[in-house]
Parts: sequence; structure tokens; C-alpha cells
Amino acid sequence: MVNKLLCFFLIFSGLLSQAQDLFKRTYGAEGTFNQGFGLCNSNDQGFMICGATGGFGAVNGGGLVIKTDSVGIQIWAKAFGGGLNDVLKSIIKTNDNNYVAVGFSNSNSDLTIKGWVIKIDNQGNVIWQKQLGTGEWNYFESVRNSADGGLVMAGTTLMSDGSSGWVVKLDLNGDQVWEKLLNINGKESFNDLAAFANGDLILGGATESIGNGLKDALVVRLNSNGDIIYTKTIGFEGEDVCLGIDTAMNNSFAITGYFTQNDTKKFLIQWLDSDGLTLSDNISGSGPVIGKKIIHRGNNEFVIASDYKPFNAWHALGWITYSQLYVRCNKDFYGNKDSYSFAGALGKNNSFVVVGTTDAFTPGQSSIFMFNMTDSCQDSPTVVVNLATVSDVKIGIYPNPSSQYFNIESMLKPDLIEVYNASGQLVYVEKPIENTSTIPVSQWPDGLFLVKIKLSNQVNFQKVIVQH
Repeated sequence: MVNKLLCFFLIFSGLLSQAQDLFKRTYGAEGTFNQGFGLCNSNDQGFMICGATGGFGAVNGGGLVIKTDSVGIQIWAKAFGGGLNDVLKSIIKTNDNNYVAVGFSNSNSDLTIKGWVIKIDNQGNVIWQKQLGTGEWNYFESVRNSADGGLVMAGTTLMSDGSSGWVVKLDLNGDQVWEKLLNINGKESFNDLAAFANGDLILGGATESIGNGLKDALVVRLNSNGDIIYTKTIGFEGEDVCLGIDTAMNNSFAITGYFTQNDTKKFLIQWLDSDGLTLSDNISGSGPVIGKKIIHRGNNEFVIASDYKPFNAWHALGWITYSQLYVRCNKDFYGNKDSYSFAGALGKNNSFVVVGTTDAFTPGQSSIFMFNMTDSCQDSPTVVVNLATVSDVKIGIYPNPSSQYFNIESMLKPDLIEVYNASGQLVYVEKPIENTSTIPVSQWPDGLFLVKIKLSNQVNFQKVIVQH
């Protein structure tokens, strides 16, 4: 009887501990946009999130890094970059126990988009940073540690003759070792990469130069010097893209992304051997589902951060698979507005942690979310909303969405109002003469716009939607 009671106590204690470790949290600066794009484990069993923000001291939108503990409680948040648009897309813990984040920056003397690499310590102090690229537009999407202790980052560079998949290798001091461009016919891009134990690299992205359709998922294997071992496309007649890739056992690897069928994006996940031959796949026709990032967590089990749209809003969805890519479990993060996942990591008790961006819990702005899920599909029942106060000046924009006009109300008269479309083009400028302004949008196309409001001592960003 004593043994049975002890066994029950141990099981109950384990379940209680696991339940206490579950979390759903949001992060951001009040009244601004906040976006979460990258995630990694920290040196002290917590997490490091990277992204972009209009708060935390950023001038015109800065790269953001947030450090949390093991259950997602924020320890610190810092904005990095210059006076223009700066975004961090991916972050890793380096072999010397610091962190490197990559993305792109517009804050430079020639006002071009450069690939941006920044190395920080555990307190968020900058060790070094670099801007790279000679194209008209250069950006990094992913960074990994290389087998020899260096850093490898992948992305895309745009030039007058089209786009090229872009790979750069640096040492831990930020000095360039080599740079490679993949340009088959001027329509290539890379979204993620992973490293094999022997130093080879595997990259995932898209190409319109070769393959079966309009755009095909692209997989490229390189040796440690950046030379191509093989190139493979995966796709059908529509648009097909690889967004995430990771290595697994026996030099195999797995990819995720989407394929397009009847104008709907649907879930793509494949497990391939070292030569790029398919071992198993799980191509879902139920859509719309988009795989974003995939992580091998051992024994040929994978976790995937993805998005799906069951009704009117997108949900961020975490998947856990077992052998042959069969789905063990999935769990979503959602609200009455869109939530998008972008990255993942492994958490305590073998849980899967997903990070992304949501419009669901902070009216009038976007915030970063992070949540975890167990193998048995448990997650936290409640969302804890955290917002840092950046100013006592309140700014309201309504109605939002709108088909005719937006009203902007501020406690102080703005010095300048600028509106940018989703491509970053300036579409409207006003110098207000009072605290309330009205912006007519009846002739604007449907879509997302960014409103930049300059006050005497701050810059405020708001997102608005035009919907006719």
C-alpha cells in the first residue's frame, strides 16, 4: 500500500510540476508594433526572442531582443539599430555562450537595406555588429553555428539581374570567411539553413528558375567551403516554398513549408536522406496550413511551428511528430484576430515552445507571443498579457479597419504624420494643426498600412487596415 501511495505521489508531483511550467505570454511596448521572429534557448534555461519593435527606445522601428526565464517571464528587453528600419529575424546561442541575431538594417549612410548581424552577451550588451551585402536589397533570414565553431547565415540579395540565394560564413569575431551566391536564373532565395556534423550545410528556400511550377521549394547542400554538392527542387504546378529546415540522424534532414493547390496554401513536410531522397512525407491537403520552422528533437522526432486558418483569423499552431512524421499532437495559439508563428525551441520537460506575432490581445497594436505545449497536447489555459509602458502620451486611431477614413487622436498635437504601405513606400504626409486628424482612404487599395506619428519627444507607430 505504501509503495502504491508513493507511486501515485510521484506521478502527481510530476504532472503538477509540468502544469506549473506551462505558459502563454505576450510581450511588447504599449502603443507600438512588436513582432517576434526568432527564438533560442539561453545559457540559464530561459529563452531569447528576437524581432522588431517601435518601442523600448527604438527611433523608427528597431531590432528587438527579449530575454525570459524558463517559464517565459521577461527579464529584460532591448531595442537595437539606428534611426531607420531595423529588423532581427533569427537568433542563436553561440559556441562561446553569447548570442548572435541576424536580419536586415536600413540604418546606414547609403540608405540601402543591408544584411545585419549583431552579437550580444547575456545582458544584451553589444559585442560587435556588422552590415553586409552589395546588392540593392540584402537580408538574412537564418543563422546557425557551423561545425568548426563559426557562424553561417542565409538569406537573399536582390540585384538588377534578379534575386540570389545568399550564404555568408563568419568567425566568432565577425570576420568574413567566405560568401556564396546561388543564382540559377535570377529568381532564387533562402529562408533557412542547418549544419551537418561533418561541416556540410543544407539550405532551404525557393526558386522560379527550375522545377515543376511557378515557384518550387529549393534545397541546396554545400560543403564546408560553400561549394555545391547538390541542388534539389520539390514542388507541383503551383507555388511551393521551403521555409524551415533541420538536420536529423544519419545525415538525414527534414523540411517544412507549403505547397499551393486551388489557390490555397497547404502544409508541406518531408524527411529526406543525405542525398536528398525522400524517406517520408506528410503533405496535407486540408489547408490552409503553412509550415514555418522545423526542429529535430532526437530519435527522428520533429517539432514544427506553423500557421493555419480554420475560420476568419490565422492561428499559430505547434506540431509534434513521431517516427515517419506521423502527427502525435498539435496545439494552437489564437484569438479574435490573427496570430502567426515564426520560430520554435525545446523547453522544460521536453515541451515545444513557439514564438510569433499576434494582433489578438493588445487592441490597436501587435504584440509578441510565446507559449509551450507538451507531448500530450497540454498547454496553459490562460494568456498573460505583458506590456511595457513607453510614454504617457496616448494615441488612438479609429475606425480600424476602415473603408473611408481614419481618425487620429492624440493627447498632444503631433509634429508629423506619415503613412507607409506594406512595401515601405510613403503614401501620405500631414503636418497636423490640432490634436485630431482625419486621413481619407476611400481611394487606397485594400491592405495593411503603417502610421508613423512624430511627437516632440517620441515616435509612435500604429498599424491600420484598409478594407472596402
